[in-house]
Amino acid sequence: MLKVLDRMKNAAGDYDFANKLTPRTKGNWWLGDLLIALESPHYCAIYTTDGLFEALCDALGKRLYVGYMSHKP
Repeated sequence: MLKVLDRMKNAAGDYDFANKLTPRTKGNWWLGDLLIALESPHYCAIYTTDGLFEALCDALGKRLYVGYMSHKP
């Protein structure tokens, strides 16, 4: 994810999300996951089937919901 953030910088070293992201890049999804994890309140557990959130939640001290899952991805 840090590599994705580095790729979002322009030649001047400033973040340029509008020009660097396209609908077909995985970077969009990874940045979205990071923002969801960062912005979710600490008192809420994140419910997801995305395995990336396990590392994100662990690093951010957030909880994953471990309840019933109706299907496996």
